[in-house]
Formats: sequence, C-alpha cells, structure tokens
Amino acid sequence: LSFDGAMEIVSFKDVLLE
Repeated sequence: LSFDGAMEIVSFKDVLLE
C-alpha cells in the first residue's frame, strides 16, 4: 500500500467508528 492509500483506509475506519 502507498502512504496515501493507507491514510484513506484509516480515514474510512475512523468514519465507521464514529
């Protein structure tokens, strides 16, 4: 994974946890 791709996944998980 690229850094940008990893950040997108982290942001997506953050949305699910909210």
